[in-house]
Formats: sequence, structure tokens, C-alpha cells
Amino acid sequence: MSVAVDQLLAIISSISSRNAEAGVKVPEFGVTMVVNGVLVTGTLIGAAEFYERFPRDMYESLGMTIDEKSESYNLLKETLQEFYRRSPKSGNDEPEMGRFLYMKDAIIVGPGGIRLNTDIWKGRLDHVSGWAMGRLNFEPPGNTESEVSK
Repeated sequence: MSVAVDQLLAIISSISSRNAEAGVKVPEFGVTMVVNGVLVTGTLIGAAEFYERFPRDMYESLGMTIDEKSESYNLLKETLQEFYRRSPKSGNDEPEMGRFLYMKDAIIVGPGGIRLNTDIWKGRLDHVSGWAMGRLNFEPPGNTESEVSK
């Protein structure tokens, strides 16, 4: 059985990705969604940016010093760039288009309000059960600003 994919969300994600790769400056799309019952909020990015950011974020999450001249760091970076270049592309030239979403500055809100802040996030588009434009803003209570920022 095939799971329905929200085509509008896929198109919005693709716009971010393809325009960035073409060097076109586009507004960043903040989005909040429910993925397998968990709330995820962040800014949509394309696959290319995700794979570019991944080595740095991985090193930082492991508490490792990032040395741009390090052989292991550069090997990881080159391997991921090669993976991205070789990824199967759909008819609109976006690897994994229609299958995955990528975000930066993501916050995952689990049961009981437990939050995980992460620099980058990748999730399956067919696992999104609902979404809205705009990022949740987790300001301290009593703040007079809106709870959702765009």
C-alpha cells in the first residue's frame, strides 16, 4: 500500500533546495509539522545544504575539534558530497525529492514536552501527518511576542 505524500509540502521543500543550488536567494521557509506523533519545527533546507552541514554538526555533537585540514574530516565531507551527487534523482533533479525533508535549526518536541534542539534534521515526507507554515518560538512564558514566528 502506498502512503500519500503531501505534494504541496514537497514542492515548498523543493523550491528551497533548487533555488539555493541555482544561487537564487529565496526566503527561508519556517515550518512546524507532526511526524509520527512528534512535533518538529525548523527551517526547510535542501539536501545539498544538509549534506554540506552534516560533517561539522557530527563532529560538534561528538565533542570533536573540527580541523578543516584533518584527513578524517575531509574524507567524511567528500564521502557525503559524493553520496549526494550519486543519489537517485527524481524528474525535478532533487535527490530523494518526495521522500525526505531537511531542516536546519530544528527543534523536536517529544512526549511530555521534552525538547531536542538540533542543527540539522532529516525526516521522511510520507511520515508527516500535518504541518503549518512558521516555526514554533519557545520563548519564556510571559513574553508578549507571538508563539509562532515566520
